Amino acid sequence: MSIGYETQVPPLNILTFYNAIANNGVSIRPKFVKAAVKDGEIVKEYPTEVINPKICSDKTLAQIREILQKVVGEGLAKPAGSKQFHVSGKTGTAQISQGAAGYKAGVTNYLVSFCGYFPSEAPKYSMIVSIQKPGPTASGGLMAGSVFSKIAERVYAKDLRLPLTSAIDTNTVVIPHVKAGEMRQTQRVLEELNINIQGKIADSGKEVWGSTHAAPQAVVLESRGIMQNFVPSVIGMGAKDAVYLLESPGAGCGHRPSGRWRPTRPGPPPPASSPAGPSARWRPCW
Repeated sequence: MSIGYETQVPPLNILTFYNAIANNGVSIRPKFVKAAVKDGEIVKEYPTEVINPKICSDKTLAQIREILQKVVGEGLAKPAGSKQFHVSGKTGTAQISQGAAGYKAGVTNYLVSFCGYFPSEAPKYSMIVSIQKPGPTASGGLMAGSVFSKIAERVYAKDLRLPLTSAIDTNTVVIPHVKAGEMRQTQRVLEELNINIQGKIADSGKEVWGSTHAAPQAVVLESRGIMQNFVPSVIGMGAKDAVYLLESPGAGCGHRPSGRWRPTRPGPPPPASSPAGPSARWRPCW
Protein backbone atom coordinates (compact mmCIF):
# COMPACT_ATOMS: atom_id res chain seq x y z
CA MET A 1 0.00 0.00 0.00
CA SER A 2 3.00 2.28 0.57
CA ILE A 3 3.46 2.87 -3.17
CA GLY A 4 -0.24 2.81 -4.03
CA TYR A 5 -0.52 -0.36 -6.10
CA GLU A 6 -3.63 -1.53 -4.24
CA THR A 7 -5.46 1.64 -5.27
CA GLN A 8 -6.92 2.03 -8.74
CA VAL A 9 -8.13 5.49 -9.74
CA PRO A 10 -9.32 6.37 -13.27
CA PRO A 11 -7.43 9.25 -14.93
CA LEU A 12 -10.62 11.34 -15.02
CA ASN A 13 -10.93 11.12 -11.22
CA ILE A 14 -7.30 12.19 -10.78
CA LEU A 15 -7.92 15.12 -13.13
CA THR A 16 -11.00 16.09 -11.11
CA PHE A 17 -8.86 16.32 -7.98
CA TYR A 18 -6.17 18.45 -9.65
CA ASN A 19 -8.86 20.64 -11.18
CA ALA A 20 -10.17 21.31 -7.68
CA ILE A 21 -6.70 22.47 -6.62
CA ALA A 22 -6.63 24.84 -9.58
CA ASN A 23 -10.23 25.95 -8.83
CA ASN A 24 -9.46 27.35 -5.37
CA GLY A 25 -10.43 24.12 -3.67
CA VAL A 26 -13.88 23.77 -5.29
CA SER A 27 -14.36 20.29 -6.74
CA ILE A 28 -16.82 20.05 -9.64
CA ARG A 29 -18.21 17.02 -11.48
CA PRO A 30 -16.71 16.53 -14.96
CA LYS A 31 -19.05 16.98 -17.91
CA PHE A 32 -18.72 16.56 -21.64
CA VAL A 33 -21.81 18.49 -22.74
CA LYS A 34 -22.52 22.08 -21.72
CA ALA A 35 -25.83 22.42 -23.59
CA ALA A 36 -27.98 20.72 -26.24
CA VAL A 37 -28.71 23.01 -29.20
CA LYS A 38 -31.25 22.57 -32.01
CA ASP A 39 -31.66 25.03 -34.90
CA GLY A 40 -29.52 27.55 -33.06
CA GLU A 41 -31.64 27.44 -29.89
CA ILE A 42 -30.61 25.89 -26.60
CA VAL A 43 -32.90 22.94 -25.87
CA LYS A 44 -31.32 21.91 -22.58
CA GLU A 45 -28.48 23.18 -20.43
CA TYR A 46 -26.32 21.12 -18.12
CA PRO A 47 -25.23 23.35 -15.22
CA THR A 48 -21.98 22.91 -13.33
CA GLU A 49 -22.40 20.55 -10.37
CA VAL A 50 -20.28 21.15 -7.28
CA ILE A 51 -19.11 17.92 -5.62
CA ASN A 52 -17.22 19.53 -2.72
CA PRO A 53 -17.20 23.28 -2.08
CA LYS A 54 -13.88 23.10 -0.18
CA ILE A 55 -11.50 20.14 -0.37
CA CYS A 56 -9.05 21.63 2.15
CA SER A 57 -8.10 24.78 4.04
CA ASP A 58 -6.70 27.82 2.25
CA LYS A 59 -3.33 27.31 3.95
CA THR A 60 -3.08 23.71 2.77
CA LEU A 61 -4.21 24.70 -0.72
CA ALA A 62 -1.48 27.37 -0.96
CA GLN A 63 1.16 24.85 0.13
CA ILE A 64 -0.01 22.26 -2.42
CA ARG A 65 0.04 24.85 -5.21
CA GLU A 66 3.56 25.90 -4.30
CA ILE A 67 4.75 22.29 -4.26
CA LEU A 68 3.14 21.45 -7.62
CA GLN A 69 4.68 24.52 -9.26
CA LYS A 70 8.12 23.62 -7.94
CA VAL A 71 7.77 20.05 -9.28
CA VAL A 72 7.75 21.57 -12.77
CA GLY A 73 10.02 24.55 -12.17
CA GLU A 74 12.71 22.80 -10.13
CA GLY A 75 11.94 19.06 -10.11
CA LEU A 76 11.76 16.10 -12.49
CA ALA A 77 8.77 17.49 -14.42
CA LYS A 78 10.68 20.29 -16.18
CA PRO A 79 9.75 18.88 -19.64
CA ALA A 80 6.09 19.68 -18.79
CA GLY A 81 6.89 23.37 -18.39
CA SER A 82 6.72 26.19 -20.90
CA LYS A 83 8.70 29.38 -21.57
CA GLN A 84 5.41 31.21 -22.17
CA PHE A 85 3.67 30.49 -18.83
CA HIS A 86 4.09 28.55 -15.58
CA VAL A 87 2.78 24.99 -15.24
CA SER A 88 1.95 23.12 -12.02
CA GLY A 89 1.49 19.38 -11.71
CA LYS A 90 2.85 15.97 -10.74
CA THR A 91 4.35 13.04 -12.57
CA GLY A 92 3.32 9.41 -12.25
CA THR A 93 5.15 6.19 -13.24
CA ALA A 94 3.47 2.85 -12.46
CA GLN A 95 4.05 -0.76 -13.46
CA ILE A 96 1.06 -2.49 -15.08
CA SER A 97 -0.05 -5.76 -13.55
CA GLN A 98 -0.20 -8.82 -15.80
CA GLY A 99 -2.78 -10.54 -13.64
CA ALA A 100 -1.68 -13.82 -12.08
CA ALA A 101 1.76 -13.40 -13.66
CA GLY A 102 2.39 -10.36 -11.50
CA TYR A 103 4.45 -7.33 -12.51
CA LYS A 104 7.83 -8.83 -13.39
CA ALA A 105 6.93 -11.73 -15.72
CA GLY A 106 8.40 -11.18 -19.18
CA VAL A 107 8.50 -7.52 -20.22
CA THR A 108 7.49 -5.01 -17.56
CA ASN A 109 4.87 -2.60 -18.89
CA TYR A 110 4.39 0.91 -17.56
CA LEU A 111 1.75 3.60 -17.33
CA VAL A 112 3.43 7.00 -17.29
CA SER A 113 1.40 10.13 -16.65
CA PHE A 114 1.44 13.81 -15.87
CA CYS A 115 -1.49 15.69 -14.38
CA GLY A 116 -1.58 19.43 -13.81
CA TYR A 117 -2.95 22.84 -14.67
CA PHE A 118 -1.84 26.12 -16.24
CA PRO A 119 -1.12 29.00 -15.97
CA SER A 120 -0.06 28.44 -12.37
CA GLU A 121 -0.84 31.94 -11.09
CA ALA A 122 -4.35 32.13 -12.58
CA PRO A 123 -5.34 28.61 -13.71
CA LYS A 124 -7.61 28.31 -16.74
CA TYR A 125 -7.01 24.74 -17.88
CA SER A 126 -6.37 21.38 -16.22
CA MET A 127 -5.23 18.28 -18.08
CA ILE A 128 -3.93 14.75 -17.63
CA VAL A 129 -1.75 12.79 -20.06
CA SER A 130 -1.46 9.01 -19.58
CA ILE A 131 0.70 6.81 -21.82
CA GLN A 132 1.06 3.02 -21.77
CA LYS A 133 4.64 2.02 -22.51
CA PRO A 134 5.95 -1.52 -22.95
CA GLY A 135 9.36 -2.23 -21.44
CA PRO A 136 11.91 0.03 -19.80
CA THR A 137 12.84 2.87 -19.56
CA ALA A 138 9.79 4.81 -18.35
CA SER A 139 9.53 8.40 -17.13
CA GLY A 140 6.34 10.28 -16.39
CA GLY A 141 8.06 13.66 -16.43
CA LEU A 142 9.98 13.17 -19.68
CA MET A 143 7.37 11.25 -21.69
CA ALA A 144 3.93 12.35 -20.49
CA GLY A 145 5.29 15.74 -19.39
CA SER A 146 6.61 16.55 -22.87
CA VAL A 147 3.23 15.74 -24.42
CA PHE A 148 1.49 17.87 -21.77
CA SER A 149 3.74 20.84 -22.59
CA LYS A 150 3.07 20.71 -26.33
CA ILE A 151 -0.70 20.44 -25.90
CA ALA A 152 -0.75 23.18 -23.25
CA GLU A 153 1.16 25.64 -25.43
CA ARG A 154 -1.21 25.09 -28.37
CA VAL A 155 -4.30 25.45 -26.19
CA TYR A 156 -2.92 28.58 -24.54
CA ALA A 157 -1.99 30.14 -27.90
CA LYS A 158 -5.59 29.84 -29.12
CA ASP A 159 -6.94 31.71 -26.10
CA LEU A 160 -4.68 34.76 -25.94
CA ARG A 161 -6.40 37.98 -24.89
CA LEU A 162 -4.31 40.89 -26.12
CA PRO A 163 -5.06 44.46 -25.02
CA LEU A 164 -6.80 46.68 -27.55
CA THR A 165 -3.97 49.19 -27.21
CA SER A 166 -1.71 46.64 -28.96
CA ALA A 167 -4.00 46.38 -31.98
CA ILE A 168 -2.41 47.56 -35.25
CA ASP A 169 -4.19 48.21 -38.56
CA THR A 170 -3.18 49.83 -41.84
CA ASN A 171 -3.77 53.32 -40.40
CA THR A 172 -1.72 52.79 -37.25
CA VAL A 173 1.58 54.65 -36.91
CA VAL A 174 4.04 52.22 -35.33
CA ILE A 175 6.48 54.01 -33.04
CA PRO A 176 9.44 51.77 -32.08
CA HIS A 177 11.39 51.87 -28.85
CA VAL A 178 14.71 53.58 -29.59
CA LYS A 179 17.74 53.43 -27.30
CA ALA A 180 19.74 56.43 -26.19
CA GLY A 181 23.07 57.07 -27.92
CA GLU A 182 24.55 59.00 -30.85
CA MET A 183 21.59 60.94 -32.23
CA ARG A 184 22.84 61.52 -35.78
CA GLN A 185 23.10 57.78 -36.39
CA THR A 186 19.73 57.24 -34.74
CA GLN A 187 18.15 59.89 -36.95
CA ARG A 188 19.67 58.38 -40.09
CA VAL A 189 18.20 54.94 -39.31
CA LEU A 190 14.75 56.35 -38.51
CA GLU A 191 14.72 58.33 -41.76
CA GLU A 192 15.63 55.21 -43.76
CA LEU A 193 12.69 53.41 -42.12
CA ASN A 194 10.33 56.35 -42.89
CA ILE A 195 9.52 56.85 -39.21
CA ASN A 196 8.38 60.32 -38.18
CA ILE A 197 10.89 62.31 -36.13
CA GLN A 198 10.48 65.32 -33.85
CA GLY A 199 13.45 67.45 -32.82
CA LYS A 200 15.66 66.71 -35.81
CA ILE A 201 19.41 66.96 -35.25
CA ALA A 202 21.44 69.22 -37.57
CA ASP A 203 24.43 67.42 -39.09
CA SER A 204 27.33 69.63 -37.97
CA GLY A 205 29.92 66.90 -38.34
CA LYS A 206 30.26 66.51 -34.58
CA GLU A 207 28.93 63.74 -32.38
CA VAL A 208 25.56 64.49 -30.80
CA TRP A 209 24.63 62.38 -27.79
CA GLY A 210 21.16 62.17 -26.35
CA SER A 211 18.08 60.11 -25.63
CA THR A 212 14.66 59.47 -27.18
CA HIS A 213 11.07 58.96 -26.17
CA ALA A 214 7.97 57.97 -28.09
CA ALA A 215 5.22 60.44 -28.98
CA PRO A 216 1.85 59.35 -30.40
CA GLN A 217 2.94 59.94 -34.00
CA ALA A 218 6.74 60.20 -33.90
CA VAL A 219 10.03 59.47 -32.13
CA VAL A 220 11.29 62.52 -30.22
CA LEU A 221 15.06 63.09 -30.28
CA GLU A 222 16.59 65.00 -27.37
CA SER A 223 20.27 65.97 -27.39
CA ARG A 224 22.29 66.46 -24.23
CA GLY A 225 25.76 67.78 -23.65
CA ILE A 226 28.61 65.62 -22.38
CA MET A 227 30.40 67.34 -19.47
CA GLN A 228 34.17 67.33 -19.76
CA ASN A 229 36.18 65.50 -17.07
CA PHE A 230 33.07 63.74 -15.81
CA VAL A 231 32.06 60.13 -16.34
CA PRO A 232 29.15 60.25 -18.81
CA SER A 233 25.82 58.60 -18.11
CA VAL A 234 25.24 55.62 -20.41
CA ILE A 235 21.88 54.55 -18.97
CA GLY A 236 19.57 53.34 -21.72
CA MET A 237 22.31 53.04 -24.37
CA GLY A 238 23.26 50.02 -26.42
CA ALA A 239 26.61 48.33 -25.69
CA LYS A 240 28.39 49.83 -28.73
CA ASP A 241 27.61 53.45 -27.86
CA ALA A 242 28.10 52.93 -24.12
CA VAL A 243 31.57 51.36 -24.46
CA TYR A 244 32.67 54.01 -26.97
CA LEU A 245 31.51 56.89 -24.79
CA LEU A 246 33.02 55.47 -21.60
CA GLU A 247 36.39 54.80 -23.23
CA SER A 248 36.61 58.29 -24.76
CA PRO A 249 38.09 59.89 -21.58
CA GLY A 250 40.63 57.05 -21.37
CA ALA A 251 38.83 54.65 -19.07
CA GLY A 252 38.83 51.01 -20.06
CA CYS A 253 35.69 48.98 -19.64
CA GLY A 254 34.21 45.70 -20.70
CA HIS A 255 30.77 44.15 -20.77
CA ARG A 256 29.67 40.95 -19.10
CA PRO A 257 26.76 38.79 -20.41
CA SER A 258 24.83 39.63 -17.23
CA GLY A 259 24.59 43.24 -18.42
CA ARG A 260 26.89 44.71 -15.77
CA TRP A 261 29.85 46.88 -16.59
CA ARG A 262 33.31 46.24 -15.16
CA PRO A 263 36.53 48.27 -15.34
CA THR A 264 39.44 46.69 -17.30
CA ARG A 265 42.00 49.44 -16.66
CA PRO A 266 42.09 52.54 -14.46
CA GLY A 267 40.51 55.72 -15.77
CA PRO A 268 42.15 59.15 -15.74
CA PRO A 269 42.81 60.79 -12.37
CA PRO A 270 40.11 63.13 -11.07
CA PRO A 271 40.67 66.70 -12.25
CA ALA A 272 41.31 69.52 -9.82
CA SER A 273 38.04 71.08 -10.97
CA SER A 274 36.07 68.08 -9.78
CA PRO A 275 33.26 69.16 -7.41
CA ALA A 276 34.63 66.89 -4.70
CA GLY A 277 38.22 68.09 -5.18
CA PRO A 278 41.36 66.05 -5.94
CA SER A 279 40.42 63.37 -3.41
CA ALA A 280 37.24 62.37 -5.28
CA ARG A 281 36.98 58.73 -6.40
CA TRP A 282 36.25 58.07 -10.03
CA ARG A 283 34.46 54.93 -11.14
CA PRO A 284 34.69 55.05 -14.92
CA CYS A 285 32.31 52.11 -15.41
CA TRP A 286 30.22 49.61 -13.47
